[in-house]
Amino acid sequence: MDVVIRFEAQQAGFDEVLQRLGVHEPLALYPDPDKPGPKTLDYAAFYKGEDVDLVSRLYAKTLSRFGYRFDSEKTA
Repeated sequence: MDVVIRFEAQQAGFDEVLQRLGVHEPLALYPDPDKPGPKTLDYAAFYKGEDVDLVSRLYAKTLSRFGYRFDSEKTA
């Protein structure tokens, strides 16, 4: 694997891949304005209190690898 494209930033990741490939013409992943693509959700909104602690511990390596964290961890 050469590139990981985050779901939350698909267009930016796609743009980076195009740049690496030497493609200078902008290409939109979702060019139809009536179909803007998937609506993203903030995964952290699904977890509260003890759930945050549990998920943070169980998935620490994965969360760290992809730069994900809960807002409460940013200030902790």
